[in-house]
Amino acid sequence: MPMPASRRLWLLTGGAVLLWLPVGYLSMAAPSWQNRLPLALLIVAGVWAALCLAVLLPGARRIHLLLVVFALALTAALSLFTRWFGIAGFALGYLGAMLFVATFVVIAALRLFRKKPGPRALIIPLTMNAMGARGILLCAWTSDSGPPIPTEPMSVADEIKYIRDMDQSDRMTGMMWIDAARDRVRLERVKALYRSGRITQPLDQYRAALVYQHASCADDYQVAYELASAAEASHTAPPTFPPLSHLAYDRWQMALGKRQTYGTQFPPIPQKRPCPPGH
Repeated sequence: MPMPASRRLWLLTGGAVLLWLPVGYLSMAAPSWQNRLPLALLIVAGVWAALCLAVLLPGARRIHLLLVVFALALTAALSLFTRWFGIAGFALGYLGAMLFVATFVVIAALRLFRKKPGPRALIIPLTMNAMGARGILLCAWTSDSGPPIPTEPMSVADEIKYIRDMDQSDRMTGMMWIDAARDRVRLERVKALYRSGRITQPLDQYRAALVYQHASCADDYQVAYELASAAEASHTAPPTFPPLSHLAYDRWQMALGKRQTYGTQFPPIPQKRPCPPGH
């Protein structure tokens, strides 16, 4: 007798979680693995979503199958012919994960009342997850990303602009999840310029703050806040909503274990993130 689709689905989900846990532990135990962690998690998530869809679609309606095929084909097309689908893929995957959890909770709650809802309600969030993982991978691997920092001598203003442009490009294409080391290279170069006292112009301060707020510890977020505040006080920084100083301040406070002030971060869960000595 073949195994029910729901049981196969939960076995696949459990297997994915069992893969994620050692990968996450390995990244903490071996710092050299930190750069590979986002890519490894992305591949596991994509394979998990594809296998779950393979379980659910054979018994689904034809319209569901056609919609899934169309969605994945559209993802491939947009990934290959645009430079922004990497960040769209991340949004799809994130929302798909939230919707999957919510749908799972609803199904579990209905079973408590002796209802037997079918697991095919999970087709939509699983499709979103598959689109997200596939979109990020295709968009990043087919994009023509330049070096993370300039390879030729430039003025401070031109170098900061180049680094800021690469920082934003990597987020649009999804390259930041494929090669996480690029963010660290950019941050270290901006730190060197800042510590040498060469970032003094408001526009340079604003661009440097944008790179600094993509760090991972409290001291760096504090520098991001100070740079963004100085740039915004000059009234020459580009207007954004919310202001960059608000984003950096909330990240700084949450990295200190405090609650955010401006409500710019999600999820709003404070977590102490002290910088390592000599960072």
